Amino acid sequence: MLNVISVDYPFSNSNVTNISFFGKETFLDADVLIIDPSAISLQIANESKQVRDFEYHCVESSSFRIIHDKISKRQEEISKLLQAGKIIISFLPSCIKLYNPDPYNFEVLSNYSWAPYTPQGLDHVFINGNGKLVILKNNQNPFSSYFLAFKNELQYFVHWNYRNDADPEILFLNNAGFAVGWRLKAGLGVVYFLPPPPQSCNKEKVYGVLIQVAKKNFNELIVTPEPIWAKTVEIPGVNIIEQQLTDLQQKIDDLNDNQSKFLSEKQELLNYKFLLYENGKNLENAVIGAFRLMGFVAEPYVKDDMEHDVILTSAEGRAIAEIEGKDKEAIHIEKMDQLNREVDEDFKEHKDFAQGILIGNPYRLLPVDQRKDPFTEKVKIFVKKKNFKLLTTVELFNAVIYILKNPRDEEYKQQCRKKMFENPGEEIKF
Repeated sequence: MLNVISVDYPFSNSNVTNISFFGKETFLDADVLIIDPSAISLQIANESKQVRDFEYHCVESSSFRIIHDKISKRQEEISKLLQAGKIIISFLPSCIKLYNPDPYNFEVLSNYSWAPYTPQGLDHVFINGNGKLVILKNNQNPFSSYFLAFKNELQYFVHWNYRNDADPEILFLNNAGFAVGWRLKAGLGVVYFLPPPPQSCNKEKVYGVLIQVAKKNFNELIVTPEPIWAKTVEIPGVNIIEQQLTDLQQKIDDLNDNQSKFLSEKQELLNYKFLLYENGKNLENAVIGAFRLMGFVAEPYVKDDMEHDVILTSAEGRAIAEIEGKDKEAIHIEKMDQLNREVDEDFKEHKDFAQGILIGNPYRLLPVDQRKDPFTEKVKIFVKKKNFKLLTTVELFNAVIYILKNPRDEEYKQQCRKKMFENPGEEIKF
């Protein structure tokens, strides 16, 4: 009898072990593993601090790392199952992507990141889009019984973004000819991706159809384990190929390391665009990166009940900066009140007043050339009274662009640092 494990799609059948993707139970006991990635989507949504659109979600870096580690563990288990000739059956809900907000460690995961690697990369392969017309490619399809059981109710939520019939093996199509169900071979095993069964259907009927197909295909995939005595039998040429594979793998690893390095450096540069249109943590991280580029020691500050967006330190002086983004309006006085409290609190600890700087990204959703006066009159009056300074992230972005083009211009960097402290009460212009 096949050992069936169902992940987040519970069956009442006693032959099935029901577990959670984020639970402690292993996948490795399965001959047939059934997965519903919808539960991964729900976990991503629950952890999200920010939703960029219906597809991309953002969480805190610590939460991202927890989800990343769990998906990596499951990916490793699934890889071992496939190497052993087991069968994976996955439903195909919408692809939900999760990104790490840390600009120095940019990474994207999805509810399909556990799946076997595809040459094009899953982020490009899985394209979201709902539809109700699911077409059986041919009657010899191993899942034709699944189609016949639910054909009047089946819907698809993603499609494969290629039409090459050899990769993957297409099971179901939409009306435009794109795959909405397919089979991928991996190791000695196979992964079936299927449009999800209708929500109102009888789950025992689903189990019956899936296990019928699994049993039929398992006999085609099963390989007799190599006996201990056969391990001593040598085949000429195998050792040479193994060494060639080892050398090739080292080259692949080196290339992957270089690719990761370049992708990280590219993303770090692209994140400077956040200075023009972001707010919240993404904007704060971009501002910190910009100041470090100028030569500041720039760090966020959290201690007990005190929290500052960024503390700037250099030979030219020390400053506390608060950062604010507004969608379609100027920066208001409320943020200035917060900065004033933070400078006073900091004085109690350091016995010296730091320069207070309000950094604003007003009208962030508008093109730069369409933005109005960045700060309200109340803010300007307050700044003059307190000898604070104002700075727009657009001005900071322009300085970043100059430095990136002229990385050895240390005099310009020093001038930028000095302007952060000169002429209190005014807006900084680099």
